[in-house]
Amino acid sequence: MTGSRSNRSVLVLALLALASSLVLGPTRADASATVPTEMASGVAGNKHVLGLSPTNFQAFLSYSGHVGQEQRWLPLPGKVITFWVGGKLMCSATTVLHGSPGESAYYTEATCSAKLGIQAALKYHSFVAKFAGDDTYLPSSVTQVLK
Repeated sequence: MTGSRSNRSVLVLALLALASSLVLGPTRADASATVPTEMASGVAGNKHVLGLSPTNFQAFLSYSGHVGQEQRWLPLPGKVITFWVGGKLMCSATTVLHGSPGESAYYTEATCSAKLGIQAALKYHSFVAKFAGDDTYLPSSVTQVLK
C-alpha cells in the first residue's frame, strides 16, 4: 500500500507540474537567450504644445560581441523597439543600421513619432524605449526625458 501511495504522489506531482507548464507556459520567451544587449536614448523627445503635434522618439540598440579578441558593443539591426509613455504604448520601430564596420558612426537606430495627447503631455516627463529580447538576445530598456 505504501508503494502505491508514493507512486500516486509522484504521479500527482508530475501531473501538477505538467498542468502548470501548460497553463503558465515558459516564464520568458527568450529563456535560451544569452547575449547581452544595451539601449541608449537619443535626443530628448519634444512634447510640443499640449502634446497635439507628434513627438519624435529615438533609441539605439547594440549587443555585446567580439571584434577579433576585443569585446565591444556592436549594432543590432532588424529588432523591434517599443516606445512607452506612462505605461501606454506610443509607437514601435525596427532598428536600422547606419554606417559600416570600422567607421566612427556605426550604429543601429529606431525612430518613430506619435501624438502624446494633452493629458500625457501634462502628466509625464519621460519615455521608455524597450527591446523585448528574443531567442538570442536578452531584453534591455532605457528611459529618456520628454521636454
